[in-house]
Amino acid sequence: MANDAVKVIDTANRIAVMAEGSLAGLERVMVGWPAEFRAILWEAVAHTATLRAEAARNGDVGSVNNG
Repeated sequence: MANDAVKVIDTANRIAVMAEGSLAGLERVMVGWPAEFRAILWEAVAHTATLRAEAARNGDVGSVNNG
């Protein structure tokens, strides 16, 4: 059982690193954008992340779509 938990934590860490890399790439793309545009996009990203976290807590994984 402990070995399974370690695998889950390791997988979650790898996914978090990939997500952070994606966000860093987004930041590089937005570097020349006006601050207000960057803020709007980051707020949208945060909102989407919040919705996905709530869905996961409720067992509704997959219910938050990309559209």
